[in-house]
Amino acid sequence: YESPAGLFQDWTAQHVSLQSTTRVVRVYPMSTGATAAERSFLQRAAEKEFTVLQNLLHEGIVLAESFTQHELGPAIVFRLPPGAQRLDHFMTERGERLTVTTRLEVLRQIGEALQFAHGRKVVHRALSPQSVLVLDPDAPIPRVQIFNWQLWRRSSSTATAGSTRLTATLHAGQLVEDASAIYLAPEAQRDP
Repeated sequence: YESPAGLFQDWTAQHVSLQSTTRVVRVYPMSTGATAAERSFLQRAAEKEFTVLQNLLHEGIVLAESFTQHELGPAIVFRLPPGAQRLDHFMTERGERLTVTTRLEVLRQIGEALQFAHGRKVVHRALSPQSVLVLDPDAPIPRVQIFNWQLWRRSSSTATAGSTRLTATLHAGQLVEDASAIYLAPEAQRDP
């Protein structure tokens, strides 16, 4: 998968010596003509996504196993089962056949994962069907996990009126695909 904005590419990979071990590697490719600012932006986006996932160990949140520098750019290794499918694709293919019970179960899983993240004062900021993976789409009750955490920020329950609250990035539009942008809060794209 390649993000429409070209920010990252997801590749299925096998371990060099353990061929039965597969993972998904997300590479944030840096072109040879990239400016220092562009390289820094991609490096920060990759590091940010990996850093937050190290502190969000929950069955409803994608597990990032490691962070490395690849010849193409920074890379994150995720543990995902083969056949995982984004929620938007899953709904297009199977949505009409899903029972109310199954739909509510998927929502419950997403809600529990978000509650866990919010309990650690982490807000996703770009939650959309493109940021939810269905791990076992053929199961009667599929399991889901939230991913694409590049826009996360730390929530502040101690903010007072008139205080400045810093967001995690100033480039929200660069980190989400167009189909996900409609789910962003308006201030995510305009907040200084």
